[in-house]
Amino acid sequence: MFTAIILAGGESKRIKQYKPLVNLCGKPLIEHVLEKIIGHVDKIIISIRYSKDREKLSSFLKNDSIIYMVDHLRKGPLTGIYTSITMVETNQVLILPCDTPFISWKTINYLLRELIQPYEAIVYKWKNNHLEPLISAHSTSSLRKALEYMISNNIFSAHKIYDYLSTKYLVIEDIVKDPYKEFFNINTVEDLIQAEKLCST
Repeated sequence: MFTAIILAGGESKRIKQYKPLVNLCGKPLIEHVLEKIIGHVDKIIISIRYSKDREKLSSFLKNDSIIYMVDHLRKGPLTGIYTSITMVETNQVLILPCDTPFISWKTINYLLRELIQPYEAIVYKWKNNHLEPLISAHSTSSLRKALEYMISNNIFSAHKIYDYLSTKYLVIEDIVKDPYKEFFNINTVEDLIQAEKLCST
């Protein structure tokens, strides 16, 4: 039983649009991600920065089962996860960003299948050891405790989460057939132009 938290609370400074609703290949970025998980998880929570973002998203995403959580702390993705996890009732939680539109269900499901004891977290990393900390699966109770500790000690780096959890690291290049495409992250207008090209590949 899994709950998914989709992080949609960034400031979108570089792309200068509300990133979750940026159009890519005919639909909003966040819809590309939602399509991969709807029907596979028990609940979907979208972490947003402001209350007004709920109206923006719900006008495009016609799904009454989605829960929107405002991150009042606004200290980056870590506090977005922290705020949202209060609504998680399942034992396990999946974390995904809204701006990695080509991630496949197969790649996501690999995380979920690997989340077994003694591990409290499963996360992807590249062969050069660079983490993808926001594409991960966790034991809900362990993650909640780690986040409480980190925030109480003013630690807000998402990469640091894994210092406080028993973590299994999955090497992207060993698992994913087209890692460049699946983990392509959209932050700039240039990224968006490149992503449009990737849509047809």
